Amino acid sequence: MSHIGKTLAASAFLLCAPAWADPASGGPAPGTVVTNTINLDYISGDRHVSVPDAASTSFTVDRKIDLSVEGRDAGGSVFAQAGQGDAVLVFSVTNSGNDVSGYDLDLAAAGGLALTYDASGQGGEGTYHVTIAPVAGAAVRTDISTTSAELTLAPGETGLVFVHVSIPVSAPDGSESHFTLTARAWDIPAGAAETETRGNGLDGTDTIFADPGLDGIETASESLVIQATRMTASKTMSVISENLTHTFDCLNGAAQPGDLSPVPRSCVEYRITVANGASASVPATAIVVEDILPDTMHYVTHAKGGFDEVTYVGGIVTGTLSRLDPGRTASFTIRAFVGGN
Repeated sequence: MSHIGKTLAASAFLLCAPAWADPASGGPAPGTVVTNTINLDYISGDRHVSVPDAASTSFTVDRKIDLSVEGRDAGGSVFAQAGQGDAVLVFSVTNSGNDVSGYDLDLAAAGGLALTYDASGQGGEGTYHVTIAPVAGAAVRTDISTTSAELTLAPGETGLVFVHVSIPVSAPDGSESHFTLTARAWDIPAGAAETETRGNGLDGTDTIFADPGLDGIETASESLVIQATRMTASKTMSVISENLTHTFDCLNGAAQPGDLSPVPRSCVEYRITVANGASASVPATAIVVEDILPDTMHYVTHAKGGFDEVTYVGGIVTGTLSRLDPGRTASFTIRAFVGGN
């Protein structure tokens, strides 16, 4: 296990740990002596007797290590689109114990997106990196150079861990990556995991694990789910007329029957079709299709069909479509003469 430098000093929190903490923050601090005294008051014969501090007992508060790790995104999944530059998953680590505690944080990634960790944090396509806010509302740390980090929290404090993912443009619809954050109670100065100690009696201070697993280790997982189009494109060609007499109106003429051959001077029609699969999660937008006619073809006309606009400039026919919903198709056609005499 690798650990980054201790950019968060544990002593920053130790200086101000109160002797009696808010119960919501974990209760009295370890080492606090709790004394309970009784006063005795009674009548003996005709005398009233009061005995203050008749008996007492005391104990020393033990150290309770209690932590929780949670995914902060509703349902445990973040939905992102292919090519999205910064999809963010958020985890929280909360110190529910009664003492300042350090944590070793480890993030593991798995799944079909084949993401790689980017130590630079630049967010290149197909990578992820981590930032940490040591306490909710505090400045975010951006010095996380590995998927392991250390964090120090006072009782009741919550740190946030952000996983930033740059989604590959080619990420298929429905593909997923899963991220698991593990927090382990950690003695940062010693560089070792905290251990539970018992048997010091009522006057000594024990260290007791009180987290749900009773082992000082908690995990949480979240998934990144890709929502993408399922776009395909196809192109077909048919011969409208062989135009053997060189008199066929390729601009407006109806297709002639029969099994026609694309001989020189024949009129042909191309049909370009785009489709967004019925199972796609999101519509495709800003669609542009370019058809570059070869030198052997002489453009005649086009029909925009289901496209918003189709233009011809310099041998290139361009079709544009603002939106194509899942399960829909759109086509446009081009007519041209086959080159020759």
